[in-house]
Amino acid sequence: MNKNPYNPLNPDLEQEFKYTRTLSYLDIFSAGYGFIVGAGIFTLLPFILKYSRGFSWLTFIIGGIICILTGLSYAKLNSLFPTNDGEYAWILNILNFDEKRNPEKVHSVYKNFANVIIWIIFIIGILTAATIVVCQANFVQDYIDFDKRSMILILITIPTLINVFGTQYTTIFNKATMGIITTLFLVVFGVASKKGSISGKLSLIPKKENLNGIFVSSFITMFLYNGFQSIVQLSEEAKKESDIPKGIMGTLSFAIVLYTLFTISVISLIGINNGIKSKMPMIDALGKAFTPNITNIIYIINIIALTNTLIIITLSRSRLLQKLSVRGLAPSVFKKLDSYKTFLGKEHFDSDSNKKNITTPINSIIAVSIITYLFTFIKKGSIEYLAQLTNVFLFIIFVIVNALVLIYHHKIKTQEELNRESKINNKFLSGYPWYSVLGLIITLIYILNVRKLKYPS
Repeated sequence: MNKNPYNPLNPDLEQEFKYTRTLSYLDIFSAGYGFIVGAGIFTLLPFILKYSRGFSWLTFIIGGIICILTGLSYAKLNSLFPTNDGEYAWILNILNFDEKRNPEKVHSVYKNFANVIIWIIFIIGILTAATIVVCQANFVQDYIDFDKRSMILILITIPTLINVFGTQYTTIFNKATMGIITTLFLVVFGVASKKGSISGKLSLIPKKENLNGIFVSSFITMFLYNGFQSIVQLSEEAKKESDIPKGIMGTLSFAIVLYTLFTISVISLIGINNGIKSKMPMIDALGKAFTPNITNIIYIINIIALTNTLIIITLSRSRLLQKLSVRGLAPSVFKKLDSYKTFLGKEHFDSDSNKKNITTPINSIIAVSIITYLFTFIKKGSIEYLAQLTNVFLFIIFVIVNALVLIYHHKIKTQEELNRESKINNKFLSGYPWYSVLGLIITLIYILNVRKLKYPS
């Protein structure tokens, strides 16, 4: 494993808290897929249909392209500096203009800036998880009359335990869940191809009066693509460093196709107006071909999908918290790597070879789950409002990431940086970062206009 280009730590300390590289490309792709393609598409689609109507399919393509532009920036930076606390390390590496890249000479302003940004990223994940678990509790209460706070606690405990048992169980659950979700999407596509009709329902060429609605909807779609950047937090467990950039682009591309086809299918089966009024568009769409019993099945799958998303968020944010602890930015209790057997005192390790298997940040997992539970007490706003709030933070991060790529491209590089750059084989990443220019311009436009958004009635 290559050393992190920016490593202000004692090398022995870095080695002590080193993860075992067990994640294949399929594991990484599945994690990104599970993070992006969750239950959000089922609950937020009515809002997107409301604002952009026949152009809803187009808003998913626009939002996806914007994410791909920034995704290429993430891929470039991760190729150069592969570490679980990506944004933190990138800021310190790229804004460190000392010719020897001496960590002690990084200006305190840059260090504080990096600290703030990485904690914002951590909070974005927690806020997303808290929103999801509250939504999940609402679904469960449709079937079980149970105290909501206790229900939320149970729903958080399940993904916590799966993560504590180890990455292998997390990836198995994720792959199984995403297999079910993918099958469900394929069923919707199949039903739409036989019983749906897009005649007079889809719009192709936007007019001036349509632009505001498209802008609003494309802003909301960003929440649905949120998660591709969290793959970075699995960098130190990937078998191949190159699998992280590939995973980012692979999951985004797949999600764009899936979301666009799903939107077209729903419109073709139930129409725009019914889609806007629908609490769960997928249920109403499949109701065109199946008995009412499909409702219960979809609700169960929806709850499983939400659980899976919580598992992936807990997985990624616990790795980030552990890395922040190793960096000295979080309490030292979170830096420890364990297995559930050693955590419970049922197994002891007395050799370095055995320690290689201890790669689960159990303390961090538990802490992430507790913080998520505490965030569920925040009652302000609806799902729509929380999605928009999260997007504002996301766009700020996107601006920073795109800007970092451009700064890095134009700065004077050390020989080590030149050597790492020469190893990037991807033609999109090895040339001039045009994608960062476009990504920076577009995300700035969205940020500057977010307060001016006019939501169609």
